[in-house]
Amino acid sequence: MAFPYRQHIALISVYDDPALENPTEEGGGQNLYVRQLGEILAQKGWQVDMFTRKVDPNQANIVEHRPNCRTIRLKAGPEKYISRDWIFGYLPAFTNAILDFQKQKGIYYPIVHTNYWLSGWVGLKLKKIQSLKLIHTYHSLANDKYEPIERFACVNNIRLHAEKACLQTADYIVATTPQEQKDIYSLASSYKNIKILPSSVDMKRLACIPNPGALDLTVVSEETGLSAQGQNKFAIANAIDNILDNPEWQKNLAEIPRKQVEEYFSWEQVGSQLNELYIQLLQQPSLPLPSSNSGLLKNWLGRLVTTQASSKSKIKAS
Repeated sequence: MAFPYRQHIALISVYDDPALENPTEEGGGQNLYVRQLGEILAQKGWQVDMFTRKVDPNQANIVEHRPNCRTIRLKAGPEKYISRDWIFGYLPAFTNAILDFQKQKGIYYPIVHTNYWLSGWVGLKLKKIQSLKLIHTYHSLANDKYEPIERFACVNNIRLHAEKACLQTADYIVATTPQEQKDIYSLASSYKNIKILPSSVDMKRLACIPNPGALDLTVVSEETGLSAQGQNKFAIANAIDNILDNPEWQKNLAEIPRKQVEEYFSWEQVGSQLNELYIQLLQQPSLPLPSSNSGLLKNWLGRLVTTQASSKSKIKAS
């Protein structure tokens, strides 16, 4: 497949900094996922810019990871850590910061790949302003885990609508597991452009593990491991006993999953599939945007800012 050499692409991870060396508590490793993809895509010929929010005035504005792959930290709100539940109010400033960076450097991004719903909101705004292909990875979807207090209910509602808007507007959705693909279809069952592209995984030390999400892709029962449904501790214990009672099988379970991971789930394989998807999208004409959710998102932004201000006032008063 022909390659458009050294075209710029933007990977956006608003709240989880790809330049950090360790997984963050809230991000659960999203920063490492984005950086690994950025580095492998740079090896394949793209000029990769990864955008995140600057959270410390002493942080470098730009971190070069390897030739043609860098993290760009943008000022959007105070330069301090802010929980992801409060970042939404600073997304317009973050979007404008990306546009200002593009203008200053004379860079155009034909491909924008957003990660998590906060970055997805930014991608929606950029797509409305510029002609680009938008790819979105959810990493997780809105759920009922927020506490039943007004500010969290508001955030969850905004998130749900933003996730639906991403699904309706993005050119492609990348799901990391079959279960996530099913959850995404629950937002809009008619949407077709969803590609399962698992995170790179390390199965070298795992032979028997519970069976959610990505394990449907990696564990073939009695071939590459044993799968135990749900959190059934008795089933897990029985599976472990079966492995311990069969030394020859232990050897196979140590070797076969390693080969499977290297063949299908290495960063090289994941990056190659994403590279092909980007090239495929660049060869397609841009389609008109669906009837807009932008007015609704603007109203939700106003509601969240009001809720934030109200909550801060109550905290000061107490």
